[in-house]
Amino acid sequence: MAALPNITIQVLRPEDGLHTAMTGQFIVLDFEDVRSIGYVELHDSAVYMQDPDLVETYNRVAKSVQRVALGPERSVALIESMAGQ
Repeated sequence: MAALPNITIQVLRPEDGLHTAMTGQFIVLDFEDVRSIGYVELHDSAVYMQDPDLVETYNRVAKSVQRVALGPERSVALIESMAGQ
């Protein structure tokens, strides 16, 4: 999947320290012709955010996590090395 042009894989390891997404996973869905939507799964439901300010908050969190995580090449190398064990 990492070879696909629309996929970027980055591994966020526990030893990389604290980051702004410590409260849980989320997804920002970007579309070409309509505004982005934020999606957060909860224990017993899900929340879709359409407010541009809220979606931008999650975009900033995603960018922060990308800075903390391993780069794409190192991430793929780590996954390959772990898969070979």
